[in-house]
Amino acid sequence: MSEPVEAILLFIFFLSVGLLIDLSYLQRQIWVIAAALVVVTGGRTFLNFVLLMLAGEKFHTASVTALILSPVGGFSFVIAGAGLAMGALSADGYKLAIAVIAMSLLASPIFFLFARVCHRKATTGHFRRRHVLAPVLPGPG
Repeated sequence: MSEPVEAILLFIFFLSVGLLIDLSYLQRQIWVIAAALVVVTGGRTFLNFVLLMLAGEKFHTASVTALILSPVGGFSFVIAGAGLAMGALSADGYKLAIAVIAMSLLASPIFFLFARVCHRKATTGHFRRRHVLAPVLPGPG
C-alpha cells in the first residue's frame, strides 16, 4: 500500500534535485565540479575506510562499507540551502555544492557496483596473500 506513495515521493525528490541544478554552470565548471566530486567522494571513502579499520573491522568489510558510504546524501541539499540562507555559502559556492551533491547521487550506482566487485573478490580470496614460492600445479592437457 505504501509503494505508490513512496514512488511519488521519490519522483518529487529527484524532480526537485533536477530543478536545483544550473545546467549552464555545470557546463562552464565541469572540471571544477569533477575535481570537487573526486575530492569529496574519495575523501569520504578514505576517511570511512580508515575509521572502520581503526574500529577493528576486517579489510573487506571496511572497504565495501567505505564504498557504500561514499556518495553524498540527499540531506546535503538542505545543508547547502541553509548555508546559502545564513550567508556561509556564496551563490557560486551553493551552485558548486548542488552540482557536486547531484553528481555524487548520480554516480552512486558506480560505487555500489564497485563495492559488490570488492566484496566478491574478498570473499573468493583475491585479496588474501598468496604464497610466492607455492608449487605450480600443472593444468589440464
